Parts: sequence; structure tokens; C-alpha cells
Amino acid sequence: MCSHRPSASTSAAGPLAPDQRNCVDRNIAYVTGIGQLVFGERCPSCDRVSNGPCAHCRGSFVFAPIGRRFARVPDDFVDVFGDSLISSLTYAVQYDTRSSALVRKLKTCNQRSAINWLADRLVVGLRIDGIRPTVVTWVPTTRRHVRMRGFEHGELYARAVATRLALPCVALLDRVDNESQAERAHRGGQPTFAARPGTPLAATDLVLLVDDVWTTGTTIGSAASALRDSYRTRTAAGPRIAAACALWRPGS
Repeated sequence: MCSHRPSASTSAAGPLAPDQRNCVDRNIAYVTGIGQLVFGERCPSCDRVSNGPCAHCRGSFVFAPIGRRFARVPDDFVDVFGDSLISSLTYAVQYDTRSSALVRKLKTCNQRSAINWLADRLVVGLRIDGIRPTVVTWVPTTRRHVRMRGFEHGELYARAVATRLALPCVALLDRVDNESQAERAHRGGQPTFAARPGTPLAATDLVLLVDDVWTTGTTIGSAASALRDSYRTRTAAGPRIAAACALWRPGS
């Protein structure tokens, strides 16, 4: 419904102010939602009428390999964060031009048709590899993006996965910084998170930390570090953490 989406960052009069961009994006999401009600759900990748990714697009996706390779944490992540921060990485589909629309259309157009399909793929991977989390949470985005979109996209993925696993889905983290990815890249810093107080977790818990895209692992690594470090004074090493992402970007 929004494959020809107008830019929300510029206009004929020049760049839009943040409040104007928020208004434009909200209007686009609203119109897209009305279109879905009238014309039905559409494939996020090609805009065909389909409840989630259509058969044609699914045939072009590169899925995660089945077996223990499915849950292997990339070496470049281990080099930065160590080999004990997260115990596994599960993803649904490799990132490419077509599959990236599954996530992008949710963020920019509130097109949610791929959420259940991606959650199903993640749960299959978790079960095949014997990963048994006890609680599900998500990597929170910035307050700016929540205001702009009207929802927390990571929470939508996490709740869909938690429902399929019959597990509690709990907000364990807050986002501290409010920078866009471009602003953070220019500064050369990492996203910052803080664990929410008052949530009881034991060293025996396995927290499934859900995000949309794994690029370098920096975002999940920062979030996992904040969560683990907040419990180090109460347990020997804090809860164990497993990561799950809708898309994995190889070679990033």
C-alpha cells in the first residue's frame, strides 16, 4: 500500500521540522491502515494481496539454516562483547532488498501483516535448537520514534513470539538516548539502555531479547549488557540472555 511512499523528511519548501515529520508519518500510517481495511492485507515486499509475505516473495527469501548453526553468535559480536553475554542468536530471514520491507513497512507504514509470519519462523528456530526462554522482552527504540509511529515495533514482535511460546512478555529495559541511527553513527557512539527496577529475575532465567534487525549486534549487545549488569549485584552473573531478530544482515 505504500511502496511509493513520499519522503517524510523533505518538502517543496525544504526539510521538515521534527513535529512536521511526525505528522506526515502518522498520516501515512493512518491512510495505509484504512487501505488495509478496504482492500485487505498486502505482502510488505511486493504489495500483492496476501496475509503476510506472499508465496512468491517467500520463495526468494534466504532462511536461517536449521540446526546448531541457526543459534551461533557471530564472531565479530564475540570480539566486542565477549562470549558470555548472549548464549544464542536466532533469526528468521537474511536481510536483503526484498526481505527488508518486512520490517521497513511496519516502521514507516504501520503495515503489520508480516509480524505473525516472522514470529512463527523465530519460534520454529528456537524449538529446533532447544532454546527454552522463561521470559520475553524487547530492545526499546527511542522515545522520538515511539511518538512518531505511535507504537513500539520491537514490542509487537516480542509479544507475538511470547504468545506462541506461552511465556510472559515484560518490559525490562528503557531507552536512555534519543538519537537516530544516523546521529549515533556520526557521533560514533552506541545506544544506551537502563534496566527497569523492580522486575525479579533469577540466575536460572533465560531472557529472550527480541529486536527487528541484527546488523553488527551493537544494539542488542548494549541492551543485553544493561540488563545483565543490573542483576550482577543480586545474583552471581545475572540472568542468561538469548537474542532473537526478525532479520540478520550477513557480513555487516
